[in-house]
Amino acid sequence: MVRANDDERTRFRRPLGLLIIAYKAALGLTEVVVGAFLAIPGVDPQAIFARLSAEELREDPGDHFVALVTRQLPSLVHHRGPVAVGLILLGLAKLVAAGAMWQGKEWGGYLLAATVALLLPLDLRQALLYPTASHVLLAVANVAVLVVLVLLLRGWAPGRGPDLWATRP
Repeated sequence: MVRANDDERTRFRRPLGLLIIAYKAALGLTEVVVGAFLAIPGVDPQAIFARLSAEELREDPGDHFVALVTRQLPSLVHHRGPVAVGLILLGLAKLVAAGAMWQGKEWGGYLLAATVALLLPLDLRQALLYPTASHVLLAVANVAVLVVLVLLLRGWAPGRGPDLWATRP
């Protein structure tokens, strides 16, 4: 009985599973921090970003990240309340899902797959309309994460047989 619990707990603790847990936990933490930052009424993100981007552009005039944020920031700040709540909720969902996956809970994998699948159309749209390296890389990474999550949830493990679609007991 102890062996079965250990197997279940370490179910997602394989290299691909750990990579997904780390990637989505880092994104989730970033989303929570940015959401909390936007939720603070006295903080002016545009003024802070203008100061930081001026310093960054002095070092690297062709910085694509600064250009991206400069284009997106006015819209983000205009709707800062709903964006802050959305980022915090999405980030917390990813953190909870990553923690549950670490513990071997199947529902954590499903929650993480749902959050990835929910936002995947937006990532794909960005990659198709504005095909920069970062947009395409993010879309490809999230498609790969979703595929691997589905396979892991179906019981696949690297190096194991190809019986991916058999029903689990």
